[in-house]
Amino acid sequence: MEENILKEETLKKILHSHFKEEKTKLTPEALKLFAKFSELFVAEIIDRSLIQANNEDVLKVEIEHLEKILPQLMLDF
Repeated sequence: MEENILKEETLKKILHSHFKEEKTKLTPEALKLFAKFSELFVAEIIDRSLIQANNEDVLKVEIEHLEKILPQLMLDF
């Protein structure tokens, strides 16, 4: 069985905090799909930040690298 990097319970709380109606339900399948998407999104952020740091000949990824890749990342997703 594959273990999630992001805890589903944490993601569930995040989603529920944005629901307008308290009666809104979240199916286990939807939560698993959201967890998978979130993991892919985080992996993409890490990959692009590493590439940005590498392009600047820097060995350590800093917040500035994330800031530089974020606009294009948001357009792509």
